[in-house]
Amino acid sequence: MSCRQRRSEAGHTLLELLLVLSIIGVLFTLLIPAVNRLYQRFELDTASHLVTTELRRAQVSARVHGDEHEVRFNRFTPRYTLWEQGVFLQQQQLPSRVAYRLGYIENAVATLVFGPTRATGSGSIRLVNGVGQQADIKIYPVSGHIAHDGVLP
Repeated sequence: MSCRQRRSEAGHTLLELLLVLSIIGVLFTLLIPAVNRLYQRFELDTASHLVTTELRRAQVSARVHGDEHEVRFNRFTPRYTLWEQGVFLQQQQLPSRVAYRLGYIENAVATLVFGPTRATGSGSIRLVNGVGQQADIKIYPVSGHIAHDGVLP
């Protein structure tokens, strides 16, 4: 058997293996920020859908049951509470990397009240994540219509 045949059958050299591992490492390093950004977008989208769903649930429940439902947002903490007829129901916490900014609602505790025939409180709630993406939820005056625009870059 010649020397060339033995060399080709012997496998890869250490240098070749290190080169391949280095390339894989560089590619992995480049992918981490993209995956993190995608994950944070998913968290923001999930949180915005949850808030929108809770607002709509309170609105529909008020119309169906004929009583008042409230959603209270605290400007200083990333959570909100749900109330029915003045009785506390539950508290919802946003994911750790999602915060909200209240648009036109300036009080320390912003309260949206949904009654059988009306909605008190209007404005917008902007959810933001750590990479600058945002999702807007708008509550329109008079009609009480709740609109969710999705995640914006």
